[in-house]
Amino acid sequence: QVEDDYRENTSVVKINGLPGVLLQVQKASSSNTVQVAQAVRAELQNLAKEMPAGVSIQKIMDQAEFIESSISNVERAALEGAVLAVILILLFLGNWRSTFIISLAIPISVVATFALLYFGKLTLNFATMGGLALGIGRLVDDAIVVLENIFRHMKAGERPREASLLGAVEVGNAVMAATFTTIVVFVPIFFVSGMAGVIFKPMAYTVSFSLFASLFVALMLIPVLTTKFLRVEKSDAPKAKTAVKRFNAWFNQWFEKVLDAYQRLLVQALRHRKRVIWSVAGITLLSFGLLPFVGVEFMPSSDEGEIEISFKAAIGTRLEVSEQVLNQLEKIVREKVPEIESSFGRVGVEGQGMGAMASVFGGISGSHAGQMRLQLVPRNKRTRTTDEVIEALRPELQKIPGADIKFAQQHSMSMSGDKPIAVEIQGYDLETGRELAQNILASIEKVPGVRDAEISREEGLPEMQIEIDRERAAQFGLSLAQVAQAIETAMAGKVATLYRDPVKGQEYNVLLRYQAKDRFSMQDLDRIFVVSPIGAKVSVANMARVKEGAGPVAIDRKNQERIITVSSQVSGRAPGDVAAEIQRRLKTEISVPNEFTVTVAGMYKDMVESFQNLLFALVLAILLVYMVLVAQFESLLDPFIIMFSVPLGIVGVIWGLFLSGYTLSVVSFLGIIMMAGIVVSNGILLVDFTNILRHRGKGLKEAVLEAGRTRLRPILMTSLTTILGMLPMALGLGEGGEVEAPMAVSVIFGLAASMVMTLVFIPTVYAIFEEKVKRSFKISDEAGA
Repeated sequence: QVEDDYRENTSVVKINGLPGVLLQVQKASSSNTVQVAQAVRAELQNLAKEMPAGVSIQKIMDQAEFIESSISNVERAALEGAVLAVILILLFLGNWRSTFIISLAIPISVVATFALLYFGKLTLNFATMGGLALGIGRLVDDAIVVLENIFRHMKAGERPREASLLGAVEVGNAVMAATFTTIVVFVPIFFVSGMAGVIFKPMAYTVSFSLFASLFVALMLIPVLTTKFLRVEKSDAPKAKTAVKRFNAWFNQWFEKVLDAYQRLLVQALRHRKRVIWSVAGITLLSFGLLPFVGVEFMPSSDEGEIEISFKAAIGTRLEVSEQVLNQLEKIVREKVPEIESSFGRVGVEGQGMGAMASVFGGISGSHAGQMRLQLVPRNKRTRTTDEVIEALRPELQKIPGADIKFAQQHSMSMSGDKPIAVEIQGYDLETGRELAQNILASIEKVPGVRDAEISREEGLPEMQIEIDRERAAQFGLSLAQVAQAIETAMAGKVATLYRDPVKGQEYNVLLRYQAKDRFSMQDLDRIFVVSPIGAKVSVANMARVKEGAGPVAIDRKNQERIITVSSQVSGRAPGDVAAEIQRRLKTEISVPNEFTVTVAGMYKDMVESFQNLLFALVLAILLVYMVLVAQFESLLDPFIIMFSVPLGIVGVIWGLFLSGYTLSVVSFLGIIMMAGIVVSNGILLVDFTNILRHRGKGLKEAVLEAGRTRLRPILMTSLTTILGMLPMALGLGEGGEVEAPMAVSVIFGLAASMVMTLVFIPTVYAIFEEKVKRSFKISDEAGA
């Protein structure tokens, strides 16, 4: 019989509860996600006008939206940070002109950085914009130090030209050292491989070039501008008429009290040096004791509002029954989740269409399986997080009979489709692999924080197995392929040719197969014939026998080895801690046969590799910072004293992560590396100016006290502007804010702790080295002479 009909339906797609068809658009590898998405949106608007009545186009997933909102939030954080930094500068200097001159460093450096991005063929993305936002507060530090020193000379009565020249030269060495140490920490990042290198190399390029630009502005442009435009009142008497000047006069009086208090503290520190050293050592040891309480993970999770719910009924369940499960699931979700913006559900798989769908639904197969994807409204329009929505849905959906429900939250920054936990089992024997996977599944389900653990290989797919007698088939001159092809054509059908409509010109597949009544049961094999080479019709039943059996839905391979993956999600606990506990359980509880290997992979593997690379980068960055300081100071001891700022900064990082609840991830690790280059700036300012005063003939104690009092203002200004510049990013507000917030928290707390302790600790260590170590070197040199 010849019929004009539709192909048999082997899957069901529903969009917002209505029947639908999915169209997925994938960008080319060299294309820009946002540009492609914008072009697709524009084309969809045109297509929507041509749709027939009752048919509409609904966008259910758009990766560009999260990227656009994330970049927008980073831009806002950078702008807010710049405004806060400028306000702080005005507070300390109380001079509109000086504030404006310093503030010019931000737009000039940013514009110069955009030029680099253009010629370097880099895009404005999460990494490059994040680098700019992180560097905003630091961009004005060099300008602050130079202008504050010029400002101080002007207040002392020097002419603008002489004050600008002397002020810039006096701190030029310290400014260059501080900037080069910040830049040099990013050099190792350029050689980091793996995921961490992919993510952070553009950020390293961006920050480094923006700091180069800020250094040029500070040493070349600021002195010129101060000579021409800066005017300073020589008298600090509060005769001011405006509110700003009255406030500035009050602030200066208050700050003088702060200077006096700091100087008294410094005097006591120099008197009780051992007590200072032991106190700082005790704080450091106590802080490192908090490390076990700081979680570990690869990348911070971001609340993107995308939830994936998968379910599996019994193997062999008909499509109609699975569709009823999907309907129940959608009904419950609609009732319990008012935050839904759109939903998309699917049951079964269409065979040939699976390749296009795999990236959206992770490889569902069979009429018994289905999935549903929920898109929640933006984060600022809902009170619950995505995790809270999942935990609220979990007990409700478990009530659906005959369905195994699993949840997953989608993250754009995961950089791979791997789940947080994945245990890979490699080996040939199917039965042994199945038993081993079941044992591992039972073990990891006991680990706190594990959610929705499952085995990748489905067992027990009911099937009718046809065993062909090779010798019998050979007697008829037939191969196994010919017999199998005949059975496939009869049962599943085969496209024999194409039919072209003479009026419309459209082509249609012509599917050839047996009628439904002739392919209903395995007994119908008697009616399947294969034409032998001599033209005789041979019944398949004469060459084959049929038996009932069961087999896996699919057999996966990795590196040419059969593999089973036991994977799970993580909730309420850091993924790295969960993976480490699973690693311990595998060693103590699981007996692995000789022909099998079991490894913890997935994101945990990426995390371990990235941490090793970043740890090497951190050690190399510290060495490079020390080498730069040695070149600048032409000394080994002074840079060694300054380098004590780094462990003090790490103490602050530990407390910052502990108090904020963030984990140690590749993002916060990069913050530690960046912090290592920034915190030495305060030590550089103190040691460099102390050396200048010593060369002018002042005694050790007098030079240390005067250097501390003179450099307290620029140290506070540079540190606080950097902290305020990063504060909006550290708050992690808006879409994607959680990803880069740990980096900003690491820098802020590290810089704050280092600043507070450096102001007392570095002068104390400097005095000890000057009196004990350098004196010993000098005596030895004289004795040798």
